[in-house]
Amino acid sequence: MRILSYPDICQVKLILNLIFMTNPVRKICRIVPSFIDFLIMLLKLDKNIDLPKVKFDLKCQIDNGFCKNNYPFEINLIYKIIHEHTNYESYQWQLFGNDKKIVDKEIQSLLIAISALDRSLTWDCLSVLSRYRNLYKLRKKITNTYIRSVK
Repeated sequence: MRILSYPDICQVKLILNLIFMTNPVRKICRIVPSFIDFLIMLLKLDKNIDLPKVKFDLKCQIDNGFCKNNYPFEINLIYKIIHEHTNYESYQWQLFGNDKKIVDKEIQSLLIAISALDRSLTWDCLSVLSRYRNLYKLRKKITNTYIRSVK
């Protein structure tokens, strides 16, 4: 298995942008901000993730009963990568205080990097993205309902 480098990830993102857009001028206008966004993203994967080792560790946790949810192995793998092999834990509360578009871009960027580690995780990354979108809505609702801002 080959881990994609940053240029490979950009190329994948470029191809996706080109597929879903029809106007050539709009294509170029979207490529440049996407590249800049990637450079300033807050959430980052750890370097040199040993994916087979992470998979083996997760399998051991599931076999020993430490993982008690009904998610498929791939979804649990994505969550394990996010929570143990990124800086998500350090920035999660700061992140969810931002606008929905910013949070969405951060999570998308992280999931694109994860799917680059293993292409078979791509569809599962989309499921995880929808969960984080719902989590954002829930946290905003709780914040707006129970926490009042001091002016």
